[in-house]
Amino acid sequence: MTNTSEACARPVRDTWRLANAAIVGLALIIGLAAGVWLAPNPWPAAPAWLRGWTFQAHQLSALIVALVEFAVVAAVVLLICKGRRIRNPLSSFSWNLNRHALPSIAIGIAFAALVDALMGIGHMEVMSFTDRLAALNILLYIAGAVAVQPFVEECYFRGILFMAISTKLGRVGTVTLTAFAFALVHVGGYRLLPLFFSLGVVAAIVRIKTRSVASCFAFHAAYNFALLVLPFGR
Repeated sequence: MTNTSEACARPVRDTWRLANAAIVGLALIIGLAAGVWLAPNPWPAAPAWLRGWTFQAHQLSALIVALVEFAVVAAVVLLICKGRRIRNPLSSFSWNLNRHALPSIAIGIAFAALVDALMGIGHMEVMSFTDRLAALNILLYIAGAVAVQPFVEECYFRGILFMAISTKLGRVGTVTLTAFAFALVHVGGYRLLPLFFSLGVVAAIVRIKTRSVASCFAFHAAYNFALLVLPFGR
């Protein structure tokens, strides 16, 4: 019979299986749906006195969705880890904070600058914080889109799912599948699918090169934060 120390000593590649990844993926979708259901629905035709709060409502909704998603996914991950006697969930899918975090941040900022430039050429706005309550907008955005959401998504797509399918597929297949799954869970219209797919591909390459999900989180968080800051320089 396998004891706890032996279970913790298993190779990392055996920690997360495809069945585990499927269960956590289902939890992520359920958490996302529950968050959308629980979050306030901003009223597009708001009266003038309420119009200043419309964007805050969007950011608050996004934060609530991210928090609910995190709670559901974390609960399922902890249950699986308890059942499989995994003491440290983060280590089990190679969180591995190392020296590559800072270069990953630089890559995230550079990729965001490229996206911002392309959006500018196409006269498209990624986001705007120009209303009278911009400080509150920014705080809500950082909490949801820079902290919670990238953490959940990178732990799953570049952590659990990446690890589960990497033993079945080669690098190209793993990068492609995780990037495509990542793109599909982002609601923003099919025209943004290539953008999210590209983001997923770059994050997967960061995962391969650094062997660190923490570096993927640094890349993703820096990318989202840069999208907030870059439009101010136009």
